Order: sequence, then structure tokens, then C-alpha cells
Amino acid sequence: MGMSFPISACSVSLGCLFIGFIVLFHNKKSTVNRAFFLFTLSVFVWLYFKSIYVYIHADYLPPLLAERISYSGVLFIPISFYYFLLKFLQLRENKRIIFWLLFAVNIVWLLMLWLTSLLIEGIYKYKWACYPKAGPLNYLFVIYFVSIFIYSLIIVYVSYKKAFSNKNKLQTKWIFVASLVSFFAIGDF
Repeated sequence: MGMSFPISACSVSLGCLFIGFIVLFHNKKSTVNRAFFLFTLSVFVWLYFKSIYVYIHADYLPPLLAERISYSGVLFIPISFYYFLLKFLQLRENKRIIFWLLFAVNIVWLLMLWLTSLLIEGIYKYKWACYPKAGPLNYLFVIYFVSIFIYSLIIVYVSYKKAFSNKNKLQTKWIFVASLVSFFAIGDF
């Protein structure tokens, strides 16, 4: 694997955080900008700590702790993306109820991650890197993650079809394309 993975993951994580800060500081009062920042923060936490723990052989941050921090970011990627879509696309109240239900489920996932071994049982230590050992509910979480992401992609696609102005149509199209491309990152976990 070499050093290319941790360097690229760390670079992308810092790039996401930088873009998130730029958008946030452009208009701190905008709920859309704050929602986008939360999404980029989730991606940052996932990739940054993933890049750190993959190659950790030091005692200052145990690999299992780094993986749990990284996975905490993963837990909030689909929900923060959905929240961003709610704000950006100005979706109806019933979609917000779905958000709060998903948020409550996310808190349960987070508690399972930190208090049990149901998501991560441990760490495999190879000569070249460390990698997480999936717990019995990890695959259920992946289904949950994929379901929210696909639902979000459908929302973006429907919004694209309904967009009235060329600006909204173009912005929605690029959100859909970027989301579709980033969807394949799920293979990492």
C-alpha cells in the first residue's frame, strides 16, 4: 500500500475541511452553509483519522481509538448529507421528521460504536498497516448507510427534474453528480 493512501486520504480530508470553512465563513448565518460545513466535517473526521490510524505504530493514539473516531465521522456522513439537502433544496416538513428519526438512529449507532464491539470488534495489525475487524452489526450499518445515501440521491434527482431556474437546475445537477461519484467511497469501510 505504501504511503500513497495516508497521504492522499489526509490531503482529501484537509481539502474537504478547507472547502467547508470557506463555505461557512462566506455566510455563517446561512443554514445551508452550516449544513454543508457539517457534511464536510464528517468527511474530514472519517478520512483524517483513517489516514492516521492505518499506519499508526505508536502508543500516542491506539489504532482502535483512531478507528472509532474515524467511524464516528462515517456514521454522520449520510445524515449530514441528508441535512444539507433538506436545507439546500428547501424540502418540506415531512422530510425533516425523517431527518430527526435518522438522527436518533445515528445516536444509537454511535453508542454501539463506542460502548460495544458490535460495529468494530478490533484491529487487524499487518506489517504494512492496521485495518478494522468488522463487528456483527457492521454489515447492517452499511445497509443503513447505503439506504440513506440512495434515498438522498433520489431526492436530489427529483429536485433536479422539478427545478425551475437554470441556476437551481445546474447546482442540483452538480450535487447529484458529485454525490454519485462519492457514493463509491463506501467500499472503503
